Amino acid sequence: MATAIGTVIDGKYEILKQIGKGGMSVVYLAMDTHLNKQWAVKEVQKTANGKNNEVIVNSFLTEANLMKRLDHPALPRIVDIIDNGQTIYVVMDYIEGESLDKVLEEYGAQPEDTVFKWAIQICDTLNYLHSQKPPIIYRDMKPANVMLKSDGNIKIIDFGIAREYKGTSLSDTTVLGTRGYASPEHYGTSETDARSDIYTLGMTMHHLVTGIDPRTPGYVYVPVRQWNPELSESIEEIINKCTQIDPANRYQNCNELMYDLQNPDQVGKGIRKKKKKRLAFFTACASLAVVFAVLGTLFYFLMVNANQNNYSLKVNDTSTVEDCLEAMAIDGMGGTIDAYNRLVSICEKEQNISLDTLTSLENNMNVNQAELSADPGFPDLIYDIGFITFYYYEASAGEDVDHSVRVRAVKAEPYFDQYLNLNEDGGFTMNSTTLELAENYSIICHFYTEYVNSSASGGLVKEPDQESFNNYMESASKCIDFLSGYQNEEKTSDSIKLEAFSIFADYINTYASTMAANGVEPSTVLALLDQIYNECKDMKVATPENQERLERLKQVCGDAENNYQTVVIRAYNNAGYDMTAYEERS
Repeated sequence: MATAIGTVIDGKYEILKQIGKGGMSVVYLAMDTHLNKQWAVKEVQKTANGKNNEVIVNSFLTEANLMKRLDHPALPRIVDIIDNGQTIYVVMDYIEGESLDKVLEEYGAQPEDTVFKWAIQICDTLNYLHSQKPPIIYRDMKPANVMLKSDGNIKIIDFGIAREYKGTSLSDTTVLGTRGYASPEHYGTSETDARSDIYTLGMTMHHLVTGIDPRTPGYVYVPVRQWNPELSESIEEIINKCTQIDPANRYQNCNELMYDLQNPDQVGKGIRKKKKKRLAFFTACASLAVVFAVLGTLFYFLMVNANQNNYSLKVNDTSTVEDCLEAMAIDGMGGTIDAYNRLVSICEKEQNISLDTLTSLENNMNVNQAELSADPGFPDLIYDIGFITFYYYEASAGEDVDHSVRVRAVKAEPYFDQYLNLNEDGGFTMNSTTLELAENYSIICHFYTEYVNSSASGGLVKEPDQESFNNYMESASKCIDFLSGYQNEEKTSDSIKLEAFSIFADYINTYASTMAANGVEPSTVLALLDQIYNECKDMKVATPENQERLERLKQVCGDAENNYQTVVIRAYNNAGYDMTAYEERS
């Protein structure tokens, strides 16, 4: 229960009003009755979060203890930590101002010079954190975590996921950060370090100068001058270097980045110098241009033809994932959609798409966004990537393997949402069946993203309600109808059907009690189990592995004595429902 307004904590901090709320905590404005000074008081209830309580409290105390030993003008000070047994309060500087996400919301993209000024302050702060022994990695830089004070200076807030750099881990043990801003290593490819903070700062700068929110479903990274040609080459160069996929290609520390932020003209001169060198070379060769014009033209066509042939050799019926990725890198061919479609087909056939493959695919799509999006088949490609990711994405080290369906849903949701956005934008002819499926998969993915427990994030997700459950059940039913009704469709193989049926059935088994508590009608739940059972009853499969999965589904959905229907009936009986009629039928 939140602390009531007017409560006096520790005999001196009077709670005036609530000024913020997050997944773990509530923040209040409080008056120090002894000093007549206002403070911010951050609160977490030690017993309010069930099984995730220990994780939440530890995260909260980690933040407090990290901040307590820090001393930097852009960081709020911790002045008191109070533990009354049930609640922990952290008393810190009250920062009057507005977060940069609110600035964006109200005023849109910000002037380049202003963003440079903010970025220099942020970079200085990150450099201070990275210089601690051991270094502190902030990990969640974004506009919402930067407060703009009335004097134009900034303060960085919310250290809830900051951590000390271990230096010995191959990857982080938890997936934390904010999608869109987070670096690839936030998702377990390697351990986050100072370069990870540089990446998130780069994405924050990108958002500030373009006004384009990287959290938007279907977001694709595009250099800033493609959004606004009036921006300088310098800021584009700096942001591009910050946001390289490979940490080795980014600024290696904040000192390097700080120099370029403070000397953007030098960055611009470097770019112009490169251009001048190219121009000088061109001029020196101009006298030879006439002589070699015919030969050059011939060579060009030969090169183009060679590239096309090389592309064709790599993109064929025998190509591998590696062949397709190499084909995307061939000069002049990266925007050709065939390699992308072929890669998706291979992953579907192999029933696997790894994090590395998905990351490489996304990187190539980002680079070649303009060409790919002009292809009439682009929406189908986006849908197909979402489809195979939902069913075949393989959780890697550091990801939430305990809830792999949720991880797959998180990865797939942006693609289904992008497909729907492409339909709204117009300009494409969309298949009505695929469009309906994308809508249903989007709802299912959103449900897992929003409500299903994630051990990787400490289980800090919303509690589902009746409406969210009903939306999920309806969409699941529609997906089952599609999978059963289109027997000849390539994407309705036995494995896909069985995987989908298992996902929906197992979810009912896991959350039967929660659905009963939220007033979901038992008939809705049992009808979905019946639907799955009836599909499985007459289903024929080709492989022993799928036959085993099929038999298991028939058992849990109806044939076994203590099946999922029994679980549902028991859950609803416990919730006070009269289940006599259902007990008789079972």
